[in-house]
Amino acid sequence: MNLRYTFLLALLFPWMASFNAQTTFDIEAGGGGTGNPPAYYAPQFITIQQGDIVRWTNSGGTHNVDGTIETFPDNPEGFTNGNPSSSLWVFEHTFDIPGFYEFECSAFDHNETQFGTITVEATSVGLEEYTELEIDIFPNPSSNFLNVYMEEVILEAEILSVDMKRISSISVSGLEKQIQVDLTQMAEGAYFIQIRTDSGKAIRRFLRN
Repeated sequence: MNLRYTFLLALLFPWMASFNAQTTFDIEAGGGGTGNPPAYYAPQFITIQQGDIVRWTNSGGTHNVDGTIETFPDNPEGFTNGNPSSSLWVFEHTFDIPGFYEFECSAFDHNETQFGTITVEATSVGLEEYTELEIDIFPNPSSNFLNVYMEEVILEAEILSVDMKRISSISVSGLEKQIQVDLTQMAEGAYFIQIRTDSGKAIRRFLRN
């Protein structure tokens, strides 16, 4: 390997490594109790990219992070560090599924002031262009069947993984505006359904539980 090639690699490698690097976002949990400010998360509302990490740190008091599906059914996935604790804990979660997440502290009445949201923006190319058409899906989450309603005739339907890879194609007649998708053979987790009509495409996330 000549010196010129070695020099070029030295220049390019840090740039290439940082291109796909994860970012860690810190949130402080604190407050609550007699003589202290109200329980809080700081910052309270953040926006991150798909694959980024959020790290919560307890600076004092009895707190936890509750972003479970049981508490917030519309979260794309659940996350928690367990029951409230007064230890100076640190909790991290990697957000691989795009969407809008809510979380709170479940200690005492802390959730009146100690709550927050995380918006995870997709890094998958083309995701945004598929969200323009009107589409209704229910129930979501679903364990057996997913009902899909469109304002236009459905020409094509597909199930996609969270990284936007096709898992299966759904048989449609090309004459209906509503279909029912059988989920019984699918593993639990998050997916996308993609619908094509004469006007374009629509995509929505759903959970199979």
